[in-house]
Amino acid sequence: MSKETPKDDPRLQSDRASHKQTDKPWKGNPEKEQRNEADIDLENWHRSNTH
Repeated sequence: MSKETPKDDPRLQSDRASHKQTDKPWKGNPEKEQRNEADIDLENWHRSNTH
């Protein structure tokens, strides 16, 4: 039987690649769903069912 240390607890593991969990998100690229590659056409967005 192996001894587990508190560092082995999977509940304490964090997703290091995620910028959502940082205090300084401006230091790296935003998450994929937060990135806005194209300009938003507000007239088309208004007619869509995305809000």
